Amino acid sequence: MAEEIEAAPIAPRAGDPLPPSVEDLLTSFAAGDPEAAAACFSADAIWGVPSDEDHETAERALHQGEEIAAALAADPQMGRAHDVRLCLREGDDCLLEGEILGDDGTPVRGYGMSVQLAADGKIDRALLFRIEPVVDNAGTDRDNLSGVEIQTQIDEYFHELDAARFENATTYFSADGMYLHPPYAPNTPRVAYAGTDELLAGFEKRGAQTWEHFTDVSIQRGAYMMFEGHVLIDGTPEGPTGSFISSATVDEDGKILRYLAFYTAPLLPRR
Repeated sequence: MAEEIEAAPIAPRAGDPLPPSVEDLLTSFAAGDPEAAAACFSADAIWGVPSDEDHETAERALHQGEEIAAALAADPQMGRAHDVRLCLREGDDCLLEGEILGDDGTPVRGYGMSVQLAADGKIDRALLFRIEPVVDNAGTDRDNLSGVEIQTQIDEYFHELDAARFENATTYFSADGMYLHPPYAPNTPRVAYAGTDELLAGFEKRGAQTWEHFTDVSIQRGAYMMFEGHVLIDGTPEGPTGSFISSATVDEDGKILRYLAFYTAPLLPRR
């Protein structure tokens, strides 16, 4: 009988080590083992995944408890390895982003995920996004030379954006940065603005919005931060809502060099 070879640990290229249950989940995906993947979740966990792989902002398909095993078995990415660009963990929260790899090791999808862990360390809630692969213009070996608190930058950026002060909003971004955002409307391409001139033109073309942005959890390590939040689309709690995950990397001056966002509606409540 052949000796079973233990899978090599998954090492994020930046940030923190993966929580054991999240590492086991990604390892099980690579092995094509949905049963082992299902064992990474708590008994009444929520698994919020894309309902349509071709439309990244589509409503999440929600699977709970015993439903998760069947959802994993039917997952189109089961059997593929996940490279982890960035993992940030604090307490029971873990945020990560990276790429899903094809058989030849090249990226076939990008992904972002927000995980809440149960007391026993298993996954209790997970919000997952998948997108077309995107550029990484920032890399994963940067230091936060400016010492900036990235969440402060983000809060001020959202304040200016929600107030339609677009030129002010762009001042938080690097002149040679990348702004990578979900499609602004159905059946339109994902947004990729290079530099603040393109970013300002994009904001002005989109125009003033009624959205209000709220950050629910954010974690920073050096030049890297990820956060999950929600939006009130008409500015009221009773109106339509959405959930988002974003990843921000700053340059040596504390400006946002790479901003990658994921979005879906309606929001998936946190636990």
